[in-house]
Amino acid sequence: MNSILRQAKQYEKNVSAKQQKKKKNPRLYDSDEHQGRTTGSVKPAQKAASQALGLGASVLRKELRLRQARLFDKTYKEGKSAAAREVVLCFLYLEPGVPTRAGFSISKKVGNAVTRNRIKRRLKSILESAAESLRSGYILVLVGRPPAAEVSFGELKKSVRRLLKRAEILEGD
Repeated sequence: MNSILRQAKQYEKNVSAKQQKKKKNPRLYDSDEHQGRTTGSVKPAQKAASQALGLGASVLRKELRLRQARLFDKTYKEGKSAAAREVVLCFLYLEPGVPTRAGFSISKKVGNAVTRNRIKRRLKSILESAAESLRSGYILVLVGRPPAAEVSFGELKKSVRRLLKRAEILEGD
């Protein structure tokens, strides 16, 4: 037994307690890192495919998004609504001069998370493209219905624009 311990001690090394400098990516040597592509870049084919599906690069700007639960509740309780087969538009006029803000509510009845997120992305894209012609001072809540999962992007866009016109939120056109 003692001979085994002596042999084990011969193979032990004294390791310094000092920390070594951290590298950018500790799993790769500098010579092995890929220098050609930045993180987060999207291939042109992916970008074209997403735009064809109506999931283009336009995303609703942060200052135009509605996030507070109290504003959602206030819009539902005090606001008006207009409905289509695919979407319900709830809207409330708050104050002039403030940009119109929008929120989205997609129930689990509509489908799984992938389906709900696709509908949200489409609705965001539609509102972003119409943002220049929206009247200011409104809070919008777009509520997705189950048929929204089955219609094309073009049909959904027509439906939302029709609701915005009916609510007199969309200027011009």
